[in-house]
Amino acid sequence: LNHRSTNNINAGTYSLQITFPPSGSNVERNETLKVDAKLRSETKPWIFILPPGGSKWWPQNGGSLKDGYWEFPVSFGNEIDSGRFRVLAIIIKENIAADMQEWYNSQGAWLKSEPLSDSLVRSFYWYEADSADYFRIQK
Repeated sequence: LNHRSTNNINAGTYSLQITFPPSGSNVERNETLKVDAKLRSETKPWIFILPPGGSKWWPQNGGSLKDGYWEFPVSFGNEIDSGRFRVLAIIIKENIAADMQEWYNSQGAWLKSEPLSDSLVRSFYWYEADSADYFRIQK
């Protein structure tokens, strides 16, 4: 997936950037990511995580707008996962985001989502994406 790739349709209407924690940071298992997003009314940002050595993306819980930033509660793997996690933030259509949130909420208490293939995640793209790498090292 392309870092900060942009579909130039309606350029300037959308923007998206993961702002906190900075890419390359060490993280705990559960963190809150902040995303700066300029959106139109029919769109919403969403976060996916690719674990170390993984080939599928794990959707995270939908974010909420607070103080001008979107905040996303995310989980960097299980207790034993260690290494580089790739995070992808994308702007998707609001109806897809609503369907994803409903599906996410319907998952079991201990397993909040099933991983999605790279091609499926790519199909969600709307106009803008940003990615970052985070590290979680278990000692």
